[in-house]
Amino acid sequence: MAFEHTQVPGAYDRTPAKPDMADVVFREGAFMQGAELNEAQSILRGRIARAGGLSARDGDRIAGAGIVVNPGAGNVFLEAGRIYAAGDVRAVNAWTLEGVPMEGEVTIGVRLVRQVVTHEQDPDLLGLAPGTVAEGEAGAARIVETLVWGRAGDGKPGDLYPVYLIKDGVALDQTAPAELSVTLQAIAGYDRDANGSYVVDGCRVGALGRQAGNQIFVIEQGVANIDGFKRTRSASLRMSVPETFDTGRIDAETHVFSDGGSGTATLALRFPPLANLVQALVTKETTEAVTHGPSVGAMDLLSNDSVTALVEVRQGVTVYTAGTDYTLNADRVDWTPGGAEPAPGSSYQVTYRFRDAVAPVSTTDS
Repeated sequence: MAFEHTQVPGAYDRTPAKPDMADVVFREGAFMQGAELNEAQSILRGRIARAGGLSARDGDRIAGAGIVVNPGAGNVFLEAGRIYAAGDVRAVNAWTLEGVPMEGEVTIGVRLVRQVVTHEQDPDLLGLAPGTVAEGEAGAARIVETLVWGRAGDGKPGDLYPVYLIKDGVALDQTAPAELSVTLQAIAGYDRDANGSYVVDGCRVGALGRQAGNQIFVIEQGVANIDGFKRTRSASLRMSVPETFDTGRIDAETHVFSDGGSGTATLALRFPPLANLVQALVTKETTEAVTHGPSVGAMDLLSNDSVTALVEVRQGVTVYTAGTDYTLNADRVDWTPGGAEPAPGSSYQVTYRFRDAVAPVSTTDS
């Protein structure tokens, strides 16, 4: 049969399927149904919840219900108090949540746990009026609703209504309970439009430096009006922000250095830090023996490419003159100028400079 009650077997309620019903009117001469009594309660409960929602939100603290976070132990102590949830102001007992993650964001709230109680669990629900037919007989069941503290992802039963947000072991908002929170939204709009978001007290930011590619900041405890709402933290907050850069390409950066005979050198870049090294070119100087070609005016190829300059060309004690005797032509010694030159097939020494791509041993930010 349709319209079964969601929690109590053998009971019925048409209200969820017919939300527009506003009243239950009992007619003379007609049978009274248990479902009609259930529907009268549901209509009234819905009306109260809608009215309450105009001035409070689920998870609003009405009184007490403070929080104390112990990051070292991974515990969160939550005080007793009263919290608005599911259309009513409900009491919640003090509780300590164990094993709460202290990295990232964790939602702490209250769970609304519903339990069906009949005369079998509570004999006090049997008929009370002595001498009547109903005395000692079973009557209506009861639905008991209680609030308990919990957190997102704990796998516990009941709907979770968020109250606190913990980020890296710090409760982000510990503002004292406020009444009529939805009414405050209208006031917040005026404050936000006139002043924006601003710090009331504390909340100073300090930079602690880099750690594992992140910039670490500490935000002091304090009070701030954010989007018109007052937010309070009673403990400082560490915040890790991934370090990112706007990168630009440097086509070439030239450095003159001496390795001091070690074969290595450390260079300080002009535009640090280094995001990506496309290529490192080093100008090297070497001397090699070259065999002259078989004819006068031949061009002799050098063993390295990317040659930038011929420093000296000699054969024995004879030193040839650049431009008059020879020129550099595409990594070759060009003897076409027509000046003095080695005999064809003879060997001579060439000292020259060339560029060579090398792999850095290591790189740093500078």
